[in-house]
Amino acid sequence: MPVESSAANPSDTVVTSKGPPQLSSSSSQQQQQQLVPATSSANEETTGIHWRRAQHIKQIYCNRTILPGVPNEHRLQEGDLEFRLRYLEKQRDEMKSRKIAEALMERLTAHHYVYVSSCRPEVTRTPFQNPFCSVMEFSVEVDTPAKGALEIVSPPTFYLGPRECTEVVLVVRLNAMAKTRDAESKHLRARLLTDGREVVRIVDVHATLGPTFVDRRFEIYGPAGTEVSKKIFSRVFSSALFPITSDRVKLLSRMRDMCARTTITSETTTAEVNAVLDPITQSFVTAWEEVTVRTTIPRDERGQRVEYLVLYKDDAMSHVIETWELCIFACQSVTSRELLFGQTTTVALPASGIEALYCSHSHVKVERGEGCYLLHVRPTEVGTQQVLLHALTDHHLAKTLLTIPTVYPTPTYTQTLEFSLADTTAPIFRRLQFLHRGTKEEVFTVRHNYKYQLRVTPKQFSLAPSDTQFITLQIDMLSLPEGQMEGRWPMWIFINNADDKTIESYLLNVVLRAHRVLHEMA
Repeated sequence: MPVESSAANPSDTVVTSKGPPQLSSSSSQQQQQQLVPATSSANEETTGIHWRRAQHIKQIYCNRTILPGVPNEHRLQEGDLEFRLRYLEKQRDEMKSRKIAEALMERLTAHHYVYVSSCRPEVTRTPFQNPFCSVMEFSVEVDTPAKGALEIVSPPTFYLGPRECTEVVLVVRLNAMAKTRDAESKHLRARLLTDGREVVRIVDVHATLGPTFVDRRFEIYGPAGTEVSKKIFSRVFSSALFPITSDRVKLLSRMRDMCARTTITSETTTAEVNAVLDPITQSFVTAWEEVTVRTTIPRDERGQRVEYLVLYKDDAMSHVIETWELCIFACQSVTSRELLFGQTTTVALPASGIEALYCSHSHVKVERGEGCYLLHVRPTEVGTQQVLLHALTDHHLAKTLLTIPTVYPTPTYTQTLEFSLADTTAPIFRRLQFLHRGTKEEVFTVRHNYKYQLRVTPKQFSLAPSDTQFITLQIDMLSLPEGQMEGRWPMWIFINNADDKTIESYLLNVVLRAHRVLHEMA
């Protein structure tokens, strides 16, 4: 026989029968009369769900409606209501479990909100303390979606004692992700795990990509499709970084360590960094850094290629020194005649159809003449020099590369001076006599090619016709590298007039020998 126990709360009703009971209509009416007062006395908000559930269970076991005269379609409504109630309870339990898990994860998560410039890394530092009471091994792992954009700078695996603290350093590089756009936010995650793969710390980095921050901008140009190389001065090293007493091997190793590390956003362009040592200064070491950029000029003259070169201070490439923007474009190429070193030469260019002409080099002056443009060029060194000309034609700025070959002139006087190392312990003085062979009074300027080893006095003077002037030469700071027996310095001296044209030139071949020089007696 089925046994049914009822209480004041309908939710406490328990059914112990294993089969559907056969109840009469009178017993059902008595049962309803006992349950209705209970529902009216209880709170409707807290007991309504349980009361309906009890009614649904009774309908299933009794295989009939609870109240006489109620159609069977009412059972479908009650079943649908029961399904919805159970689904809502399931959703509530899942949400509760999810909220608890999120709260626990939030206690383990460290958030970083950073603004990352393209082609420039950003460093994040997260403190971490060993939460265990024993020595543990921890490892740092980056999630698969964040690889390439998030890198580990600190050791990926480390040991910590009880309550011992350390710092986890990560580097964000959003420029490596080709699909990342400006002002787009990226969610990157790294995890700290124990040796048992238990998560003890989560590092969430919310990075926003911004435009590239450029420190310097350079133009690399040349004929279309050619390979060019350009040396760019980077920085000067402190003399305290290179002790003068160190040997050659240690000095070269120190120079290599001080060189910057580079990355570039192109596969067709390479950059090589070298430390250059000044061989002139003797009391202290003077060194600087040069970056040699090699690239291929685009074949299309109407466009340009923009690349970014980043210089880093450390091997991990986390500390940025500078970011350079390289604008590489093709232009027309023109070669002038050979110019003489030591004086200013005028080069004429046709002016037909050109509204204005500008030059990118400050030592080249441009003037408008009758039907042509006059370029006053004073070469700074012997060899091939290139200047970029900008020609304005019909509101279009055309670029032309002017190649200027420069050679030494035929000297007016040539003399060889030989000295030994013992002679260079003090400055060496010599004199030149200059005679003005002109017909009017002029102002003359003395120029030379060595800045430190040669000094002249006076540097400028005025002479009347047939007057003479003695020019004092001071030769100093000559030395030989270790193991070298001889050194040569070709010293050029130019005496120019007011138009910067060379009147006389002197070539002094200064020879320094390690042993004593024996001079022949006349």
